Amino acid sequence: SVVTLAGGLRERLSLLSDHQQPVPQRQRSLEAAIAWSYQLLADADQAVLRRLSVFPGSFDAAASAAVAAPTRPEKGDVLSAVARLVDASLLEANRRDATTRYRLLHTVRVFARERLREAGEQDLVAQRHREVYSALAEEVADNMIGPGLSVWLTRGRQEHENFHAALRWSLDRGDGEQALRLAAHLASYWFRAGFLTQGRELLEGALRLADRGSRWRRRALFGRALLGHAGPDALATADEAVAAYEHAGEPELLAIILEFRAYALLPSGRLAEARSDIMRARDLAASVGSGEGLAFADHIAGCIALRAGELDEAERLLIRARTGFRQMRGTLDAGYTLLDLARVTLAQQRPAATLEHAT
Repeated sequence: SVVTLAGGLRERLSLLSDHQQPVPQRQRSLEAAIAWSYQLLADADQAVLRRLSVFPGSFDAAASAAVAAPTRPEKGDVLSAVARLVDASLLEANRRDATTRYRLLHTVRVFARERLREAGEQDLVAQRHREVYSALAEEVADNMIGPGLSVWLTRGRQEHENFHAALRWSLDRGDGEQALRLAAHLASYWFRAGFLTQGRELLEGALRLADRGSRWRRRALFGRALLGHAGPDALATADEAVAAYEHAGEPELLAIILEFRAYALLPSGRLAEARSDIMRARDLAASVGSGEGLAFADHIAGCIALRAGELDEAERLLIRARTGFRQMRGTLDAGYTLLDLARVTLAQQRPAATLEHAT
């Protein structure tokens, strides 16, 4: 059956072999066909192919050059090998707009990964892979705030499989410091992309594994507060993150985490404390010119006013938040503000305005 075939192909490449047919050996199984193509390659191209098997999904030319070089030569050597592997149909090239991403078919990846194991290069290549995606995760994290969010959120989604492969390799090896570095910076991306549960589990695993004195712990606590903002421990995680950032000299991140704590105070009706957090967050955001912090402060302040029954003030603040988000990056985040505006106008018994905001 199709199901049996699919399961078998995941396990071994020789499933579809037929030793009864009078055909060359290289055509008798999928594994033999791939092996025949592999043996036709020059040694350097074989090395590049087996190193590329570390990528679980697609990757770009820069990543292939950093990860697959046998002894880190000029990247042009690797890129030439990549072009030859595409010509040999051992590597797929997917061109979109001005970029090209590459991918190994699953069967080729399984074959190449076995050759990587035989060559004793698994750890070397996995470490290179982690280096590339740890650095990229930091860039992504830095751009989860501000006008570049839409571009970098797309970049994060492209590299999602690579990020997780690098993180899981670190967790499996018990390398807490590097696992926490990756997870701490991926948390903002997970929050933006909606990977709240999975991201929280991975981040908690890294926190347990890493030393409490890790340089990445503060950023990890910030990420945990983001990922847990709607959970039962939202206030506790926000409190811990605020304490970690109080004297860290990072006012923009402290402003944002104060805003998350203010939001976490709302269910218990602690509106005065929430307003105090928002006033402080606004001052911090203004001190560094953070449009993100100011727009988010207006949004949470509007939610506080709504909870207090101050509907006109809530509407004013939420409209200002919506304007701030739109000026910064179009519709991203403005949609959340519109939902709360709809709640305000519904409480004002203005159904036409509610429908306009909600749609």
